Amino acid sequence: ADVADVLVVMLLAGVVDEDVEPAELVDRLSDGTLAELLVADIARNGDRPPALVFDAPKVRVDPPPAEHVRVRSGEHAGEEGRWAGLAGIRRFAGGTFLEAGWVVFGDDPPRPVPLADLERFV
Repeated sequence: ADVADVLVVMLLAGVVDEDVEPAELVDRLSDGTLAELLVADIARNGDRPPALVFDAPKVRVDPPPAEHVRVRSGEHAGEEGRWAGLAGIRRFAGGTFLEAGWVVFGDDPPRPVPLADLERFV
């Protein structure tokens, strides 16, 4: 009796699945066709101006020096400084050892900062 119950459940599941699939297929086809018509209509309409118009900037922003870095996270998050070279593996908070670089903040001596915390503008 248990095998028969399982067989009936599997049979009904297969019938329901077969009944649902064609309906989903028809819905998907109609949605896709409708979307294609709407998008094609928008793409063919050349009489309208573009949606976004950007004027040329009136202010020229010079790029920062090549050695300029910003600290994204960690102890010095938000600070900006000057790259001073690789520092090798250093010990940081929590006893973690990370690859670091020397960064000079203002007139202070160079400090090691984890490389993953640095953002460089090139």
